[in-house]
Amino acid sequence: MTDDRLDLIFKALSDSTRRRIIERLSNRPGQSLFEVCATSLAKDGIPAHSFQVTNLEAERKRLGGKGVEFVQEPMDAGPVRMAVFNDTCGNLIQLIEMKDAAQG
Repeated sequence: MTDDRLDLIFKALSDSTRRRIIERLSNRPGQSLFEVCATSLAKDGIPAHSFQVTNLEAERKRLGGKGVEFVQEPMDAGPVRMAVFNDTCGNLIQLIEMKDAAQG
């Protein structure tokens, strides 16, 4: 193997994202790529899925009444209002409401 190829390998291994993936695989061998990605998303606080609703406050109240725990209460984020909950399987689910829909 040439020095240039070795340099590329070491550069790839030194990448912080790749290091986190390797660490997660070494902690629990045999995971699928999907499991690694889903776990990484949740640990980094990134929702796995996003659903648009017409009335975020009503959905927040309805789901909260069924015991759903929100990790991000409704908040404004540019042209949307959003909230995030954990689906109890380790996935973060985001609900969004378009502000124009709420006003119009």
